[in-house]
Amino acid sequence: MKIRYYVALSTVILALLPAGCGRLVQSSEYSYPLIGDWHFVKSSGTTAQIVLRKAHDTRIPSIPSTVTHLAWNDTHIIAQQRALIEPGHKNDLGQYVGPTFTTNFWILDLTDYENPQLSGPLNMNEFTEQLKERGLDNNLTLHETDSYRPKQQ
Repeated sequence: MKIRYYVALSTVILALLPAGCGRLVQSSEYSYPLIGDWHFVKSSGTTAQIVLRKAHDTRIPSIPSTVTHLAWNDTHIIAQQRALIEPGHKNDLGQYVGPTFTTNFWILDLTDYENPQLSGPLNMNEFTEQLKERGLDNNLTLHETDSYRPKQQ
C-alpha cells in the first residue's frame, strides 16, 4: 500500500514539475512599442535601450543602454539611464573595486517624426530644465521599465 502511495505521489509531482518550473523561469528578453516604430528593447539583464525598429541607418539617434525608467506621450520619449563609467577592476593592493555608474537622462523629440532630435546625456538639472522648456514637466513621469512589461512574456 505504501509503495502505491509513493508511486502515485511521485507521478503527480513529476507531472506538475514542468508546469511549475515554466512559471519560475522568466525570460529577461522582451520589448514593447512606444511611439510608431520606436520600441523599448530589453535583450538581457543589462542591455535595455530605446531604438527605432527597422532602422538601417546608424545615424538615427537611439537612447543607449541601460534604460531603467521611461515615459512617453505622442511626441516625446523621456528616459533615465544607468551608464557605466568604469568597469570593475583590481586596485594596486589587489582588491576588487566594483564598477562605477552614473545616472543620465535623455529626451527624444519626435515632433518631426522623420527627423528625431535626441537630447542627452543630461544631468538631473538639465533634464528638469528641458522638460519645463518643452512643457513636459507636468505631463510625463518616469516609471521603471519593468512596470510596462507585457504580461504574457
